[in-house]
Amino acid sequence: MNIKEQNSFKDCGGTLLAELIGGSKLYNLSTKDSDTDFRGVFYATDPCYLAGLNKIESIVTTGETDATYYEIVHFFSLLRKSNTQVLEILFAPDEAFTWLPFEFRVIRDHGSELFCSETLKKSLQGYFYSEMRLATGERSGNLGSKRKDAVQAYGFSPKNFTQMIRICLLGTNLFLHDEVIVDSRLYGENQHNLLMEIKTEPQNFNKDQLVKIANIYFHRLLAAMDSSSVKHEFNGDLAAQLILEIKYNYQ
Repeated sequence: MNIKEQNSFKDCGGTLLAELIGGSKLYNLSTKDSDTDFRGVFYATDPCYLAGLNKIESIVTTGETDATYYEIVHFFSLLRKSNTQVLEILFAPDEAFTWLPFEFRVIRDHGSELFCSETLKKSLQGYFYSEMRLATGERSGNLGSKRKDAVQAYGFSPKNFTQMIRICLLGTNLFLHDEVIVDSRLYGENQHNLLMEIKTEPQNFNKDQLVKIANIYFHRLLAAMDSSSVKHEFNGDLAAQLILEIKYNYQ
C-alpha cells in the first residue's frame, strides 16, 4: 500500500512519520500464505487540521493488503491507554521499518516514558478475555471470513488463540524483564514452535486443549504482574512536547 496515494492522507496534508511491516511478519509467525500488513504513523499539516477544525485519527484499508496508519495525536492517545498495537510500533525492531526518520527515532528513544504499566495490566487482561470469546467462537462479529471458516472447520479460531498466547508472552516478558519483545522467536524455541503449530496445524488441537493452554499462559502473566517491580508512567508533558516539536515545528 502507498499511503501517500490515499485521498484522506492528501486531504489532511499528511506527512509520513513511520512505516513498518506489521502482522505475522512482524511477529515472525508468517507462512507462505501470509499477507503483508502495513502499520504506520503520520501527522496532518493542513491548517484546518492543525487548528482543530478538522480531525483525523487513522487511515485504515483492508483487502489483499491490510494497513493501519495512526495520526500522531491519536497514536499518543492510544499509547496513553497502553494499546498493544501501538506499543508494538513503538518497540518494533528497526529492521521491521520501511520508513524510520530521525523524528520517530526520538519518540522511540523515550518509549519507556510513553506508556503506563498499571494501565497495561488492565489492557492485557481485557484483551485476553475479549480474544478468548473470539477464539472459541463465542463471539464472531469481528472475525474475518477466513477466521469464521476456521471456527466452522475446527471449532475455534487458530489465529486468535495464537495472538492471545503471544500477547500473554509479551506481557509476561515485560513485567519480568522490563522489555517489550515483538519478535516471537525471542520467547524461546518451544514457545515459538507452539505458536506456529497452533496457527499452521490446528488439526493437532481441540478447543478445550487450547483453552487450557491459553489459561496457563494467562496465569503466568497474572503472576508476573503481581510480582513485578516494573513501573512505568505515561509522561503527558513529554508526549505533548514531542507532538508539538514534530507537528507544529516548535522548538
